[in-house]
Amino acid sequence: MVTVSYVRGVTSLFMVASLIVFSSQAMVNAVSCVYNGFTYDSKFEASCAMDLDWLKAGEITGSDRQFPIEIRSQAGDLIRRHKVDFRARLKDGSYQLIEAKGFETPEYKLLKKLIETLWLPLHLDHSYTVLK
Repeated sequence: MVTVSYVRGVTSLFMVASLIVFSSQAMVNAVSCVYNGFTYDSKFEASCAMDLDWLKAGEITGSDRQFPIEIRSQAGDLIRRHKVDFRARLKDGSYQLIEAKGFETPEYKLLKKLIETLWLPLHLDHSYTVLK
């Protein structure tokens, strides 16, 4: 089941998308880290990558870093592009999108709602998880 939240005074998804402003300030306390030859935005994200590598031994069949998604309106207009930290391929053929977030900003919470309400219903073989 998908839950839709309404923002007072916002009459369209385009208005919602225009409220999303991402900046480097969201990552003020994050320290870049290199794991397995790849640079990650934070130590936590690198730790999640290491955990996924361990899971490849049995629980998942593979994973992708920085998996791109396009969030579109119901009319098909592009609202926003986003790169999810990881996409894990599960043994049953489904996928799990994984975001590693040490702190959820208000902007990210809005993006999460857009993913849950617009992207996931069109991709039923995917689920979305936020690791904190």
